Amino acid sequence: MPHSELQKQRKQGYLDQHQLHYDEIVSYLDNNWKISTAKNMQLINARFSNIAHKTPTIIITGTSGKSTTIHYLTELLKTENLTVGVFSSPHFNTYNERFSYNNNLICQETFTKLANKVINTIKKDNINASTHEILTTMALLYFQEKKVDVAILEQQHLDEYDPTTICAPTIIGITRIVITDEIKRNEVINSFFKDIKPQTYVTSGDQSKILLQKIATLTEESACQWIMPIRKLAPLPYPYEQLHGRCAALAERIAQTYIETALKHQPVNKNSLLRTSKKQRGRPRLTAKQQLLKQPTNNTIEYFWNHVSTSIPNRFQIIKQKQSTVLLDTAHNIDALQNLLLGIRLLNYQQPFKNIFFIVSAYNNELNPHEFIKTIRYFFKKNPGTLTLCLPTTDNLSIKTSSWNIDKFLTSAHHAKIKVTTYENFQVAFHSVSKQLHDPQDLLVITGSHTIISEYWNQKN
Repeated sequence: MPHSELQKQRKQGYLDQHQLHYDEIVSYLDNNWKISTAKNMQLINARFSNIAHKTPTIIITGTSGKSTTIHYLTELLKTENLTVGVFSSPHFNTYNERFSYNNNLICQETFTKLANKVINTIKKDNINASTHEILTTMALLYFQEKKVDVAILEQQHLDEYDPTTICAPTIIGITRIVITDEIKRNEVINSFFKDIKPQTYVTSGDQSKILLQKIATLTEESACQWIMPIRKLAPLPYPYEQLHGRCAALAERIAQTYIETALKHQPVNKNSLLRTSKKQRGRPRLTAKQQLLKQPTNNTIEYFWNHVSTSIPNRFQIIKQKQSTVLLDTAHNIDALQNLLLGIRLLNYQQPFKNIFFIVSAYNNELNPHEFIKTIRYFFKKNPGTLTLCLPTTDNLSIKTSSWNIDKFLTSAHHAKIKVTTYENFQVAFHSVSKQLHDPQDLLVITGSHTIISEYWNQKN
């Protein structure tokens, strides 16, 4: 490292203590996953001069659809010439995947520099911080360094403290709340408003009128601003309108609200998709419609939705291979699983598959055995396929790492007359199923916990 760079980093406080190498940082983070606390995050935030409030933020929360909503929200804000930072979870191969700037992942050098700064600080102040607290602080420092216009943070934990809630977001977007237990569901919804600041904008993409009414009531009681969500689906290309249309519509409403509030004192961008001048508002005149037909423009929200990227790595990613097609999806709850199966049916209408193979793994309590088998059984009635279950890898990326009880699934499958093959790990399951893939029209679906997606990439080196 050049002497000038060393002096610069020493001045910024990066080299005050021992510097860990990238692999050492990964090991440190892997072994430090535990429950986060508000006290820790407040101490860290104070130590870094109130970093949580230095950058405008949007928080996306809910039980499913967060990553999809963030993807479309990022693309929309970029069209408005805003620089966008994203802090998401989980990661599949490297921690770097959690940090992005205008859809570009953080480089290894910057990741290492920021990690050392945070780790050395918490050690010096004897703060017993969790990995999630460290990563959240790194993200906020990264966004400040990059001078982003807005940062989008994904709230990973709903049933316990999440470090991202240290921020005071401009907007909170709630995708869906799919929790069967009414008491727990109410606790989760109430937690969104526990430390919310007045005048925060709140909206949701949930389809339940009862839940929407509850969220709207809590928003009003908290002196916040309720934004009615868009009811229609965003016109994405087939089959993504049916799959991701609601998340995209939610992203559109959040983006529109943000630019109309955060940029309300700035002149209207002539090329803005979502913000219009007073003269442009209302129903367009006949002459304007005729002019648009004569000279079609790509500067419309409809054009945007038809051309935006629908490839979301690992979340709903289709990989074409010579011997088969692979579909990766982290469907770790019933709601996400049902959406995945809908996607497979829609793809099957477009280009029929000869054989469909499932490899599924999950952690304890993520998938209810009865509901899981019931959902798969309904799918197999019209789309014959084979089901393989395996135990997930035990890693340190989640506090709740106990594997599911496969025996319960086998019992439910036996009653439903579904044949299931089980293996003790993904490697053996993947090797066995791969032998049965012989046709480009065969489909292999790998889904469940985030670790099964990581294991797939490990197998593919």
